[in-house]
Amino acid sequence: MEPNTSIDMVLMLPIEIAGDAAGTTMCRGRIVRAVAPAGPVGIDARPALAAAILDCEPVPQDPRRV
Repeated sequence: MEPNTSIDMVLMLPIEIAGDAAGTTMCRGRIVRAVAPAGPVGIDARPALAAAILDCEPVPQDPRRV
């Protein structure tokens, strides 16, 4: 992914961190940094990405699944 690419992220916020806001959240953001793989095939061959979250809103829970 290139920097400034728009992305959607689904985050699961645990009650220990988010308190009453815990649950599934849909966030929109963008890639702010992309680093190419550092080495040959293997653990260092994975690219690295950093994203900025621009907006979030909770995903309503299905009352049948509670």
